[in-house]
Amino acid sequence: MIKLKNKYFNILTIINKRYSKMAEHSNVIHLNYKEFDAKYTELKQQGKPFAVLFTGDNVPGTTDSWCGDCVRAHPVIQSTVIPKCAELNIPFLEVLVGLREEWRTPTHSIRNHPDLMLTNIPTLLLNQKGKFIKKLVEGQILNKGLLEDFFELDD
Repeated sequence: MIKLKNKYFNILTIINKRYSKMAEHSNVIHLNYKEFDAKYTELKQQGKPFAVLFTGDNVPGTTDSWCGDCVRAHPVIQSTVIPKCAELNIPFLEVLVGLREEWRTPTHSIRNHPDLMLTNIPTLLLNQKGKFIKKLVEGQILNKGLLEDFFELDD
């Protein structure tokens, strides 16, 4: 029983470390890819802008994603993207696509989603008026100029 409690405590500690800064902003919504469609449909129907980050899950027992590019993008997401979404009062969805083996499956629902057709992660998308209008992939997320342009919303 003690071993089991310690295991759950360790898992909760890891989750808390990864999401503690993100949780400071009430506009952040954490989902796994299986939950994405329902939330996407809801937000799309509202017609208001929202941002979505698709990223790799953490390696079990760690606070880091299996995806090196996702690990490199994480500080920028924390320091720039999430605060900008909060400033603009738009929801920010972080969607975990699974572990490496799961993501690499050609039939993965995010890879085959008709509005997404993603091939790489991390991918940052901006949806406005029910359509994805901007996209940054992998290293592009680290580019300050591209990030500034990313948040220029159409009237």
